[in-house]
Amino acid sequence: MFCRNCGKEVPDGQKFCDGCGAPMEAPAASQTPPPPPPPNYPPVNNQYPPAGGPPPQAGSGKPDKNTMDLVLKVVAGICAAFYAIMGLRQLFSILGNLSSVFYFYGFFKGIILLFVDILSVLVFVWMCAMLILLIVKRTPKSGGALFLGLCAGAVARLVVSVLTLLLLALFVGNMVYSVLGIFSFLGYVIVAGVVFLLLYLMDEAPFVGQGSKDVKTILQEGLADLKAPKPQQSAGGYQPSGNAGQGYAAPSGYAAQNPAGGGSGNAYQNAAPGYQNYGGNGGGYRPQPLKTDRSLVAYILLTIITCGIYSYYFLYCMARDVNVVCEGDGKSTPGLLPFILLSFVTCGFYALYWYYSLGNRLAANAPRYQLNFQENGTTILLWYLVGALLCGIGPYVAMHFLIRNTNSLCAAYNQYNGLYN
Repeated sequence: MFCRNCGKEVPDGQKFCDGCGAPMEAPAASQTPPPPPPPNYPPVNNQYPPAGGPPPQAGSGKPDKNTMDLVLKVVAGICAAFYAIMGLRQLFSILGNLSSVFYFYGFFKGIILLFVDILSVLVFVWMCAMLILLIVKRTPKSGGALFLGLCAGAVARLVVSVLTLLLLALFVGNMVYSVLGIFSFLGYVIVAGVVFLLLYLMDEAPFVGQGSKDVKTILQEGLADLKAPKPQQSAGGYQPSGNAGQGYAAPSGYAAQNPAGGGSGNAYQNAAPGYQNYGGNGGGYRPQPLKTDRSLVAYILLTIITCGIYSYYFLYCMARDVNVVCEGDGKSTPGLLPFILLSFVTCGFYALYWYYSLGNRLAANAPRYQLNFQENGTTILLWYLVGALLCGIGPYVAMHFLIRNTNSLCAAYNQYNGLYN
């Protein structure tokens, strides 16, 4: 064998080198080589694992709270729109039959039947109000109280149905229609049950888990939480990291410049991507603040109220703002006229391509504003096609992703340019 220090040949079994005196013993079995460096795991949910640790598991078997919150809002919005339509329908029916009720049944009986019909309208209004509050004011404390409100609406629906049954049996003698009407109470029970299930998946359901509270405590805490103003939240995707006005880094690819000369100490100039503000403050182009509070619930309700007209206006405004935010990426989102005409010619296939392209463009431009969107055009398209089989909820989920990502980019654009709407 040879000496590892000087390279001289040493007879086998000799413990020291004749040339340099270095020990010739083999390394001990316990002296193992150092472990290899940890692999460079990709981030999961924008979080990197600790040094040397295993990668975080992408799925833990528990539904994501944000996804469940979105599903709850979509379900509540659809049900609220349904109850609003049914309440208006019932009200118009009362007004249309007002004279005939008194003519056929007399004044006293007519007043009683009219009172029961008004109670039915109030139940619709109550259910609609509880569902809207679930969308706009729900918190971990108020969710249980709003669920109890839905249960109260279901009980009120049952009482009204029974009263209607008794009155029709007494005044008309025909109970078939009223008996069938009692089964409408089951729809209210199903709505409350779905809400309870979604709250349970988010660990917010009442009467379950450790530390469950009684009805009085749930109502007191829920009402107090509903009365309190909801805290303002910054648009998702970035967090402030410094003083006001200087907490966000300039989008990558746009150097901080001051064309007018003279350092101002700011991290970047108030110039939109693709534009320059020549002539100092107040000169040249001044970008306008973009809308950052688009809402899926408002989109659904206003679309129903306007018989679909608002949806086109909504898409027009979204395409306009996206073209401003993504200026300079070499692409352009078509406006309303191409969307309508090409969708009509292609029997709706162009609309799917339009949503797909918009999702890809939002995801591609997110890094310019230090953002990262997990949803791209493929995600949007799958929700529109496959998600439509989930009781028609899929397209609303896809629209939620588009609205949320557009709001985040517009908020970052406003912050980058020092704009506030």
